[in-house]
Amino acid sequence: MTVPAYARTWRQLLTSSNPGNRITYVSLTDAAQNTFYQTKAAMCGGLGQTTPMTVVWSASNGTGPTNSSDHTDRITSSSTVTPQASTAAASQAWVVMLDGNARAAWAGTTNYTQGQYVTNSGNVYVCRTTGISASSGGPTGTGSNISDNTAAWQYLQAGTGAGQILFTYQGATADVFRISYSPGALFTLASTTNNQPTATDEEVICSATSIVGSTTSGDRILQVWVSDDAKAWKMMVLRAGAMAGPLIGTENINEGVTQFPVSGSASVATLPNPVWGFCYTTANLVANQLTTGFTANAKGGLMRMLVSGVFYAGQAYPAVECIAPGGTLSEPTNTINYQAELQGASGYPYWPLALYSTNTVGARGRLGTLIDWYISSPSGVALGDGYGPSYQWIQNTELLLPNPSANPPTLT
Repeated sequence: MTVPAYARTWRQLLTSSNPGNRITYVSLTDAAQNTFYQTKAAMCGGLGQTTPMTVVWSASNGTGPTNSSDHTDRITSSSTVTPQASTAAASQAWVVMLDGNARAAWAGTTNYTQGQYVTNSGNVYVCRTTGISASSGGPTGTGSNISDNTAAWQYLQAGTGAGQILFTYQGATADVFRISYSPGALFTLASTTNNQPTATDEEVICSATSIVGSTTSGDRILQVWVSDDAKAWKMMVLRAGAMAGPLIGTENINEGVTQFPVSGSASVATLPNPVWGFCYTTANLVANQLTTGFTANAKGGLMRMLVSGVFYAGQAYPAVECIAPGGTLSEPTNTINYQAELQGASGYPYWPLALYSTNTVGARGRLGTLIDWYISSPSGVALGDGYGPSYQWIQNTELLLPNPSANPPTLT
């Protein structure tokens, strides 16, 4: 059975050529500070990415930005991840990072098709009418049918389509910090700049959840994956060969929603920024099916979508697109047990995952395809088991995670 190839170029945190970085246990505070700093450093070029994420603003040791033009990186070591606060309106360590998901810039005399996105004049637009753009200028303003030679555009939002990710050392206990993202890169500084920044489109993907495990002993193994183009990242912490905290990240998707919004139609949506934020705990990724993390009340992810001119934080979940044995095309399903095996009584196929919305406003259905997300049966395998001759993928319950190091992961 041939393992799937990566669609992205991945970089991975390593220790002695193995995935993962050991955090020698000193205290919960030290473990959390190290995890915070090392993940941020990896995302912002610490793994040699071609296009790293960039620090927009940061605060440390009670000092925040002097103004919005102060892009000083104050999170320069684990010891600078201080202080921790229990609320947003208090001095705390935090960092805002900009990802690489900006939309393409508008170009003159170009054939655009309905559903394509561009940036121009500080805004994001979606093509409403297929046509050829003017030789210069491009769409401006906030209209819903902006003429551009034979093409036409609809305004979606301010910005470039790039997103911002916020880490803040905020929580009730030392092992907790808060992670969120702004799909429109709309974070603004608080009036007291060492307090938590805010954004009108903020999606909180992890809050009041232990990132490193609350057990007051034991080394931690930090795993971080980042894409070479700054469009995706994920991280998790292991302890004693098990997940100590959740699998967390934000990633762009291959869009399946490309239609422009139609007035009065709640079933048509656009994605000004096709980025999905997720947080899956150990309990979300267990047993013989994709359980509560991927279905029911804990979808494990949020994606911001525009439906009939109104923004919604849509719950989004991975699902398998499949045909049941002897049946017809089925609905997206979380169950994988009934799928046929490829090798008789041993060996299971890999299923790629797509992303679906269950938004109650009517924007229900397929949002797009997840990139480098696969599942397989967990029967007989354990965390860290390798797939392929060079450990190209490693098992984490059902999920197969990229392993570009081609070495077994460090687990304990």
